[in-house]
Amino acid sequence: MKQLFRNKIVEETSSYTDRARIHKQLQTEPLAPESPKQILQEFASANSQAMNFLANQTSEDDLNRAIDILQHCENIYLIGLRRSFSVASYFTYALRHLNKRAFLIDGLGGMYEEQLSMIGANDAVVAISFSPYANETIALSEIASKAGAKQIVITDSQVSPLAAFSDVSFVIKEAKVDAFRSQSASLCLVQSIAVAMAIHSEDGQ
Repeated sequence: MKQLFRNKIVEETSSYTDRARIHKQLQTEPLAPESPKQILQEFASANSQAMNFLANQTSEDDLNRAIDILQHCENIYLIGLRRSFSVASYFTYALRHLNKRAFLIDGLGGMYEEQLSMIGANDAVVAISFSPYANETIALSEIASKAGAKQIVITDSQVSPLAAFSDVSFVIKEAKVDAFRSQSASLCLVQSIAVAMAIHSEDGQ
């Protein structure tokens, strides 16, 4: 219980510098000094395990369903806030290079709902969120569900609040070193989907 409480304190701290400082203060045993090379090796090892989990546990049927949704919808709205933003923005970039009508919901000026206001039943949403889940992402997924749009969810648990809205759900177990979580597996997943879509399009021509 104490360890869970400590992890929660660290994860709720927004500054990486503060996270590292708090993490050291909460250790019951003193940490050995770590060099940049050692830190790199820790992250590389943890990411390698996360990638293997992704490759072995991701369902081929789920991948095919996700690709089918993205290939046949009119518009794609991508939602990824805070640490998920980089994954959503990259996927938007990749989909645009596939000539898809992809729109990143970034909430500029607080206009989350306005950016999603034109969504319809022939559209799709890709929602990306990990614990602690962004409330805005959950609210937007509910709006998309009411509009009848298909939803692809990338999250970290089968009981994620986003899973209830999903047509396809990918559960990602990102690498974690101390209090710092990677994004490598999530980026690998969306890149793989984009490349598969490109190959599928060429085969269909």
